[in-house]
Amino acid sequence: MARNSGKNAASAALVFVIVFGLSGLGTTAERWRPGMEKANGRGTLIPTPTPEAVAADEACASLAGVEEIPWQCLQGVFHVIAHYHDTSGIGSPETKHWKDWGWQIEAYQAARKKGQIGHVRWSVFPEVKLVNTDGQFNAGHGSSGGREFAFWVPNAAQREELEAGVPVVQHLGPKKNLKPMRKNRCRWQSKQQKRIVDTRTVGYQKVLGIYCDGEALVFEISDTLGGGYHASMGNKGEAGLTAFRVDALEIVQDLQARPTLRMTGVYSRDGTQQGTFIATRIWAGLGGTEDAMDARMQERREQSQRDAREVWEKSSDLDPKLP
Repeated sequence: MARNSGKNAASAALVFVIVFGLSGLGTTAERWRPGMEKANGRGTLIPTPTPEAVAADEACASLAGVEEIPWQCLQGVFHVIAHYHDTSGIGSPETKHWKDWGWQIEAYQAARKKGQIGHVRWSVFPEVKLVNTDGQFNAGHGSSGGREFAFWVPNAAQREELEAGVPVVQHLGPKKNLKPMRKNRCRWQSKQQKRIVDTRTVGYQKVLGIYCDGEALVFEISDTLGGGYHASMGNKGEAGLTAFRVDALEIVQDLQARPTLRMTGVYSRDGTQQGTFIATRIWAGLGGTEDAMDARMQERREQSQRDAREVWEKSSDLDPKLP
């Protein structure tokens, strides 16, 4: 009896060691990711600076020594506008075009190497929806209007709307965690998916990267559409590369006379779209929540129904045969 009790106690102790030992390994092996402040001591979120800090920090207005990136300046939400010409053969190469995005940049201080950046989280929102669309769209292409062929710049009312929060469609924005590249101190890149080998499947992936090029800082977006079928035909599929090369940083004032950061430089897309861009930090952050977008779409649907009802009623008055 005593011998069996000893065996049972030993078995219980062994089970305790295995269960709690493995759970402990699982905790220490948990991968750090942005959003986990001081998670397992692997990184800490660098706080977004205040307007006063930006005004006092000379590094925010200089790209000298770009490898020591002033991430305390680059943190936050930006409204980005590109002005460009398109030489792809569609339309005149002299035609003016514009496009805008919402960006959110978060950086995390590396835990093991003080003074260096660990992960960077870069969110790109391709749809910015302003209520005031003056200068953006015309009424000649359907109910929603076509994009104006011009170098659009926000007017005072639009700047006020943007500074209340960049109204983006949040579910459309890819949110990528960029890891530092070991062989390049000044390069961060999101994870690339494995290549699709099935000839019946076509895959799409978007890779974001930030890197130094001389004394310039480059934000890069790579889009790839392909799969096993393209590989079997001897090609890599369709690929697109969008680059924002930051050549200058400057401190400007917003409508509330607060100092904020502005990045300017060269914009390019696949070698056919060439132009310039301006990225201005918005202190209020992101706006345009999904609820607001849904409410706006619902209002548009209801207006369309009212217009259709009005047309039907007029038709009924003209033709007595209609119910």
